[in-house]
Amino acid sequence: MPDLKVRLVQKDDNNKDKIVAEATYDKVNIFQE
Repeated sequence: MPDLKVRLVQKDDNNKDKIVAEATYDKVNIFQE
């Protein structure tokens, strides 16, 4: 299985990318504030 990763990012107030969630084919990590 390839190392597939999906990242959900959102811009913060300084227009920087902030990762809010990261998913692989078998699990999802959600980063809470």
